[in-house]
Order: sequence, then C-alpha cells, then structure tokens
Amino acid sequence: MTQQNPVKKQISRRTLAKGAAWSVPVVATAVAAPAATASPGPVQTYSAPIQMACKATAPLALDLGTWDATISTQLPSSAAPGDQLNSPPISADVTVPGSATSAMSLVGAKNILSGTADSTYSVSGAVVNGGSRTASLTVQNTPIAVTGGQPVNTTASGVGQGETAGPGTGSATVQVTGPIEIALVTDSATSPNVAVTCTLAAPVTLASIPIN
Repeated sequence: MTQQNPVKKQISRRTLAKGAAWSVPVVATAVAAPAATASPGPVQTYSAPIQMACKATAPLALDLGTWDATISTQLPSSAAPGDQLNSPPISADVTVPGSATSAMSLVGAKNILSGTADSTYSVSGAVVNGGSRTASLTVQNTPIAVTGGQPVNTTASGVGQGETAGPGTGSATVQVTGPIEIALVTDSATSPNVAVTCTLAAPVTLASIPIN
C-alpha cells in the first residue's frame, strides 16, 4: 500500500492557504472599485435662430434682404478639464426670401443644384487655443419657384472643429459670428454661379458648455 508523504501534504495545504489569503484582498478590491465616470457628458443638441443681411456679389451686386436661419449642433452637455471634444456636426435650416429667389429667377435659375456656405464662428472661455473657426457646409439641391418672389427653404450641413477643454473650470462658449460666404451653383444657362455674403448684426451664442 502506498503511503502519503506527510511533509508534502503539509506543504501543499500551506501553499493553498497562502494563495487563498492573498486572493481575498484582491477580490475585495475589485468588488469595491467604483466604475469610472464617463466624460465628457452626454451629447445634446444646441440650436439658435439667427438673422443675416445678405448681398449678392456675383454675377451682379444686389441687396438680397434679410435671411432667417436656425443653426444647430451637437456637443457634450458638460466636460472635465482636458477633455477632448469631438468635431461636432453643424446644420443650418435657411429661409431664402422672395427678393433673392426673384433675382435668381431673372437669370433663368429654377434650381439650386449645389453649393457651399463657409460659416465663421468662435470658441472662447475654458478651451485650449480659442478663437475664430470656419465650418464649410454643403448646401442641398433646392428647387426655386418658377414665378420667383416666393421664399424657399434649404438646408446646409457640415462639421465643425474638434476642441480641447482647458486645464481650469468655467464654460466653453460657441458663438456664430459671421460673415457667411455662400457659393451657389444653379441651372441658369447664362449665370449659373451665384456668390452671396451674409453678415450678422452681432454674434449669436449657440452653446455654452460647463467645464468642471
């Protein structure tokens, strides 16, 4: 009959006991550790209405009246110092007044085929290297009433610049400042390219994000 070695048995039990003793604080630490807090905070939609005084600079210099728009973007509801703020989507729902559509109809334009709107905005406050920014928005295909003189709604969309929250606390503020340089391509046989410059009477605050 084979006999068990008592020394080996004793060492084996002692080793297991030590292992169990070490595992207790490790498991306890893992259970007690709190979950990491998500930062920046949840993304939310910020919107602001603006009014722009717009003038055509090509093919003719014309006063195109006041254009109404709603600018929207998606940014975090809050952030911590040093957080990276991703490049936000930006959209503009624009009402082109009858004075502008009449001018387009005079040159035979029935559709805005494409276009861009280079929109100037600013970022200030608790951010790294704040200052002026430009977002290039793409204007969607938009029909123009054949008779002209009627307002037209169109949409432009694009992406803004990513930012970094500053090392201190405060607020990061985004403002639409203008000017907005618009370049449109129409289906006019004689003057397909239309250039428009729009300005704001004063900066309009689009978003203010707490940094804490």
